[in-house]
Amino acid sequence: MMKREGGWGTGDEPFAGAQGRLSAEAAHPPSPVPHPAGRLGYVAILLLAILSSAPSLTNAFAFDDVHIVQYNDRVHALGGWWRLFGQSYWPPSHGATLYRPLTMMGFAAQWAAGGGSPPVFHAASVMLYALACLLVLRLARALLEPAAAWAAAALFAVHPVHVEAVGNVVGQSELWAAIAVVAAVGLYLRVREAAAPTPAHVLALSGLYAAGCLAKEHAIVLPALLLAAELTVVPDARAPRERAAALRPLYLALGAVAALYLGARELVTGGVTYDDVNIAFAPQLGGSRPLTILGLVPEWARLLLWPARLSADYSPQQTPVVAHFEPRLLAGVVLLAAAVGAAVAARRRLPAVTFGLAWTAATMLLVSNLLVPTGVLLAERTLFLPSVGAALAAGGAVQGLAGRWHSIAPALRAASVAGLALLLGAGVVRSAERQRVWRDTDSVVRQTLEDAPLSYTAHQNAATLAFLRGLPGSGEREMRIAMRLMPYDANLPTALADRYREAGLCAPAVPLYRAAIALAPPRVDARAGLAACLLALGEPARARAEAQAAIAYGGRRRPELERLRAAAERALRTTRSGGALK
Repeated sequence: MMKREGGWGTGDEPFAGAQGRLSAEAAHPPSPVPHPAGRLGYVAILLLAILSSAPSLTNAFAFDDVHIVQYNDRVHALGGWWRLFGQSYWPPSHGATLYRPLTMMGFAAQWAAGGGSPPVFHAASVMLYALACLLVLRLARALLEPAAAWAAAALFAVHPVHVEAVGNVVGQSELWAAIAVVAAVGLYLRVREAAAPTPAHVLALSGLYAAGCLAKEHAIVLPALLLAAELTVVPDARAPRERAAALRPLYLALGAVAALYLGARELVTGGVTYDDVNIAFAPQLGGSRPLTILGLVPEWARLLLWPARLSADYSPQQTPVVAHFEPRLLAGVVLLAAAVGAAVAARRRLPAVTFGLAWTAATMLLVSNLLVPTGVLLAERTLFLPSVGAALAAGGAVQGLAGRWHSIAPALRAASVAGLALLLGAGVVRSAERQRVWRDTDSVVRQTLEDAPLSYTAHQNAATLAFLRGLPGSGEREMRIAMRLMPYDANLPTALADRYREAGLCAPAVPLYRAAIALAPPRVDARAGLAACLLALGEPARARAEAQAAIAYGGRRRPELERLRAAAERALRTTRSGGALK
């Protein structure tokens, strides 16, 4: 249950004050495990967070930073900041998807502060990470004894799976959302320790909820986390109906915030779900979404518990697409059963463990592809919020150990403390080392090819980078590898065909465009490229037909398609008139 601090007396009533202190100590005896106390504990967590993340300060813009920050004029000035609430997160040139206006406002403020200097953005990421770690400690102290709470926050602060969220500037969306969610849950626990939420509390929690959602959509699970806390760690002896009545105003307010957010998101982006569905769930692959997700369970567990190996990409075939139940999926079944069993077993004696596991489960709902398919199968940055729950569960386990501290042999006690110190040191070293992978796009691409050699996306990114660097031979080779690994992604043949066409090589481009259209008939860009190549190869009738098809499939607002069709018609008329003269 939640820790209750303070006595019953006022300090001016000696007997009442003494009785209060004795009662409080009896209910929550001081932890026998040594730990950093008070402010010193917060300072220690701050230092661990900075040591783990500070190497990112020398990083440049990398990967998605380039499109969302570096070359995105919309975040290069604070003037007219309110317009960001009517704009998509990704620029129109890259699909105009996702809705994260508060994150964009943060980028605009940092751009204004540093004139677009990358160190300013990375310093902001480090500060946000440190704040998130301090809030995790504060949350843990509401649930656990000081030693266990500090251990939970320390493990969180050095966790290597957080590197992508900190080392890559666009990871600030993860940090902002987590800060809002952790702060909201911490506030809720303090409020529920005293009584039902007041109107001021409802307003504050609704504000944090809105801020989290507007930073990143993952924060929308906050009501589920509050409900999990209510069912596991909130002490309230009232009847369920009475408790529900007291909490109804809060949950109605949160529901209204969620509805407004989803409405704004749909208005701006045209939908309430993610931008793309991962190719792993394409019908051509014949895979099963639930079974493929089940196959990822061991990887989630590994990344949350022992992230010795990290990767910026987990696309097929590095992550297999599963069509039928296979023996290896039993590992996922066992892990899920073990997590449920641990949550049930700890429900009364170590409720923080149950709450931590429930937190991880709730925050994994969106990023797992289970509720709705998303653009990625797995990404380390998306585990930032779920890892809060893992840290709380670990802290609960430490508290269980602390309860038997005096019965443990001194040598084992010393070994336990030394083991935790070594684990924290290893986490700092691994995190600091990994931060340098994100120093620029070239570094990320090279390392990802080593970390995930079977990922078709890793080779696709390597191809794109090679073409940008003026290495067409390397780009062609990497793109062909990507196409062999994933023959069902129409983006790949389209991208390579575009490169051929731009180099004046339309003959090899045409079959690639046709392959892309066969995979995805509505692809306007592939049809436009095919029309341009057919026109260049002297086939105006076919060029006109492809241009018309592109317009019919949704390209009516693209004037270049009309120009292409008009050029094909002129060439066709010229050909016919030339034939008549003959």
